[in-house]
Amino acid sequence: MGDPIHSVEQCPHCKKRLLNGAKCDCTWHTPSQNRQTTSYLIRYPKGQGEDLMVQDDHLTLDITHGWAVLVDQHGPCIAVPAHSGATITRIDQDPQPEE
Repeated sequence: MGDPIHSVEQCPHCKKRLLNGAKCDCTWHTPSQNRQTTSYLIRYPKGQGEDLMVQDDHLTLDITHGWAVLVDQHGPCIAVPAHSGATITRIDQDPQPEE
């Protein structure tokens, strides 16, 4: 068996559960020079809206109650209703090497 659980905390940024005083490794705790920018491409059906690229170091995607919500460290940024027919694709980018 593993170690007993003495405490459970939650990262206030990413909501990850942290057991027994573990440290979170989410982007809010990563030095900016090592951080990978998160990007999402939102594509709407033809004639329904303009495609949109959203980028931020702290961007996350939450799906709740029929909505896709992009959230950064300040709160919700963009909300897309499920019935809109839009697709949301995460675009992973490699960090730029320092010269």
